[in-house]
Amino acid sequence: MNRSLFRLSLLCLVGACLPFGCDMAPSINAHDRHAPIAENRPPDKPLAMVNGQAVRESELVSILIAGYGRDVLDELVLREIVRQQGHQSGLVVTAAMVQQELDQTIEKISPGKTPREQKALFDYMLKKRNMSQAVFKIILEKQLTLRKLVDPNVSITEKMLQEEYQRQYGKKVIVRQIVVSSFRTINQVKKRLENGESFSDLVQTVSEDELSLSQEGISGPFSPVDQNIPQALRDAAFALKQSGAVSPPVRYYDDTNREWWAIIRLEKEFPADTTRIISEVTDELHEIIHQRIMAERMMALQNKLKKSAQVKIVDPRVLRPL
Repeated sequence: MNRSLFRLSLLCLVGACLPFGCDMAPSINAHDRHAPIAENRPPDKPLAMVNGQAVRESELVSILIAGYGRDVLDELVLREIVRQQGHQSGLVVTAAMVQQELDQTIEKISPGKTPREQKALFDYMLKKRNMSQAVFKIILEKQLTLRKLVDPNVSITEKMLQEEYQRQYGKKVIVRQIVVSSFRTINQVKKRLENGESFSDLVQTVSEDELSLSQEGISGPFSPVDQNIPQALRDAAFALKQSGAVSPPVRYYDDTNREWWAIIRLEKEFPADTTRIISEVTDELHEIIHQRIMAERMMALQNKLKKSAQVKIVDPRVLRPL
C-alpha cells in the first residue's frame, strides 16, 4: 500500500484533531458541573497484596480517571453519538468487523514484513501517540460507522488529479516549527533565537502545537499544494532556500479561525520525483483523493451529530477545568 495513502488512513483514525485546532470534546453546560454521581458502585476489591496490605481498585481507577479519563470518555461519547445514528439508519458495526478492520490496518502498516514485525510497529505508533489499542478500537468502530453513513460516491476532476500528483510526487520539505498563540511571544522567541538559543530547545519549552511538539516540532514532508498545511506556512517553508534557514514570524489561522504565530526552520528538501508520470499512478491518486474526501465527509457528519447531541457529564472527576 502506498505510504501516503496509509498515513492518510491512520490520520483519519487517530489524527482527527489536526495541529491547527479542533475541539473534539462534547460541549458541557455549566449546570452539569454539579450533577450527581451514581451511588451504586461495585465493592472496592483489592488488586494486589503487599505484606498483607491491599492495593485497591479505587486507587488505580482514580489515577487513571485523573490522567486519561476525560480523553477516553470523549471518544466513548463520540462513538455512542455515531452508534445511535447508525442504529437509526439500520447500520450495526459488530466487534468482528472492528477486529477485521484492525487486522487489516496492522497488515497495511508495512507490507512484506512478518506479522510480528507489523504488530510491533503498530504498537510503537500507538505508544508514540499515547494511545492504547482499546481506545484505538473505540475510534475504529466510530470511523467504520461514519464511513457507512456518508455518500461513498466521489467525483474526481483532472485538476484534482494534477494537484494530488504534485502533492505526492512534487517537491517536498520537512520543517521544524515553533508555534505560539500571541505576537508578543513569537517576538520573544525571535529575539532568543537571535541571541543564540537552540531552536530545538525552544520547540520543547515554548511551542504550543501539541501534534508537532510530540514529533520534536517536525512537520512534513509536505508539498506546496498540501492543503493539510496552512497556506501561510507552506509559503514560508518554500521561501527558505537551504537547510537550517529560519523564517521570520508567520501568522496563520486554523480551521476555527484562531490566530497562531510560527517560526519555522527548514530541515530537509526533497526534489520532485520525475521517475513516475501521472498516467502511471492515476489509480493510486484516485484512491488517495477518494479517501481524503470521505474523511472530510465523515468529519463533517461527526461534527453535525456532535453539535445536535444532548450530552450530560454526571461525574465531576471527568469535567475539564474552565
